[in-house]
Amino acid sequence: MHLKVCALAAIFGMISLAGCSGSAAKVTGRVTCQGKPVSGEILISPKGEGAGNIGPAKNAVLDADGRFSVILANTGSHRMTISASDAVPGKVYPCKLSSLERNVVAGGNEIEIELSKREP
Repeated sequence: MHLKVCALAAIFGMISLAGCSGSAAKVTGRVTCQGKPVSGEILISPKGEGAGNIGPAKNAVLDADGRFSVILANTGSHRMTISASDAVPGKVYPCKLSSLERNVVAGGNEIEIELSKREP
């Protein structure tokens, strides 16, 4: 009897883990402004549209080439906010740093973001 209980617990544990990893998403990409890489950070937040689209926001570093990589535990619509390390308080940044939305699916996601040019 003890052996059956242990076996059932092990099977249930494997099924639970498989369910969790099925919705994980790896998001990689690059952020540019007027064709030039943006270094700094990107904050990726689920919009909360359903059970699979809730959870904490995740930060990722934008390297010198504007590239980032992050693993998310959820899928669906996400808000992405860019913080440029070369943005100077009081000075107008050449591109809009407002939030934008992208859809994230389970598995691999490659997201290229070209920030919109700020209009004078």
